[in-house]
Amino acid sequence: MIHVYTAKRQPATRYRVPGFDYLHTTSPHAFVWCRCCKQRRRARFVELQVYYDMTNAWCRPGKGCKKS
Repeated sequence: MIHVYTAKRQPATRYRVPGFDYLHTTSPHAFVWCRCCKQRRRARFVELQVYYDMTNAWCRPGKGCKKS
């Protein structure tokens, strides 16, 4: 059986993990590794897809690589 991950994108500065009520916060100036361009970007320019067992980081549209 294949499980397809689907989750809405959340800002990297404030996000929640599905199933938990804890609000995670990150400094807007902290660096986050983006998998779309394989570079470190400031958290204020990054969106996350958060799952219970993993987190994917992507550049915000218009705020990073040209792939977003």
